[in-house]
This record gives sequence, C-alpha cells and structure tokens, in this order.
Amino acid sequence: MFRVTIPVKRTAVLAAASLALTAVPFALAAPAQAAAPPISSCSVTPLSPIFVGYDSHGKKLTDFPVKVNCLKDRFVTVQHRVWEVDFPAPNQLIKNSSKAFHLGANKTVTLHNVLPPINTELGPEEVFHQARHQENPVFGIPVWSSWRSTPIISMP
Repeated sequence: MFRVTIPVKRTAVLAAASLALTAVPFALAAPAQAAAPPISSCSVTPLSPIFVGYDSHGKKLTDFPVKVNCLKDRFVTVQHRVWEVDFPAPNQLIKNSSKAFHLGANKTVTLHNVLPPINTELGPEEVFHQARHQENPVFGIPVWSSWRSTPIISMP
C-alpha cells in the first residue's frame, strides 16, 4: 500500500488550482463572445415598385416605397438605394437617399421614393431597391441593420 506524503498532496492541490485558474479567464470570456447582437425595435421592408402616374411631360413615375415599423418609440434613420442591374458589369446606383425621423411605439409608416423613368440603356431596365435602418436605442450605440432588397424587376 502506498502512503501519500504531504509534499505529494500539496503538489496535486497546486496543480489542480493552477489548472482551475487557467480555465477561469476562458470561462468568463465565453458569455461575452457568445453575446447576441442588440435586438432591434424597428424594421424596414423595401416594397415592390409601383406606377404612380405621370410627370408634367407625360413620363411615367415609379414609387420605390419602404415600409418602416417600430414596436417601441424610436428615432430612426433609413437609408435607401435604387439600383439598375448591368450584368455582367457592376450594378449602377440610380438614387441614394437618407431620412431621419421619429416614429412612435407600434406605428408603421411608408416612405415614398418617386422617380422618373430609369433609362440607362436600350430596352427594358432591370431594377431593384434596398433599405436599411439605424435606430437610437435607449442604451448603447446605434447600429445599422443589414440591407434588405427587393427582387429584380423589369421596367419598360
């Protein structure tokens, strides 16, 4: 039978304590690394473009609407972009705009972005539009949402 002496016990205890102290920083860091992104109280949705009439020269006007909905009272900034698709070349930015406003709790508004015909080439134009938002939260730093896009549509 083996008899354990105090130095062996002390070495084992020190080794276990050293291992535990090494693991503590990793255990404490895990929740911070696994933290979820801030939850947004608002959302933006780019809606399908719609014909809205004619300008004074008889040219068709198209609205590229964006729906904004907030569950909580917020100040919101919405960025909006309209693109003309030029495959295989890069897409062409037609309009880039931004609007900041206040929206109350459980409210929805539609922002209207009316444009004259997009005419960058012969024939129909393939277009889509995008929107993203930033809200001023009660606590923390405002963060931009990811861009949301409509499908590509063909406009005569």
